[in-house]
Amino acid sequence: MTAATTRAALAEAAGHARAGRYDLARRALEPVGDDADALDLLARVHAQQGDLAAADGYWAR
Repeated sequence: MTAATTRAALAEAAGHARAGRYDLARRALEPVGDDADALDLLARVHAQQGDLAAADGYWAR
């Protein structure tokens, strides 16, 4: 994945997360892989849903 497509996926996922569409946010981040910003956003999405164990796992990666 190129830097531009990674940024686009992050922007799309962030928009979904802000709107409360957490499933769509996670789906948008699937192709990004282990990018630090993507992992942070995944952690925040899980934390917003109350899944703190999953959030901690993403932050630990």
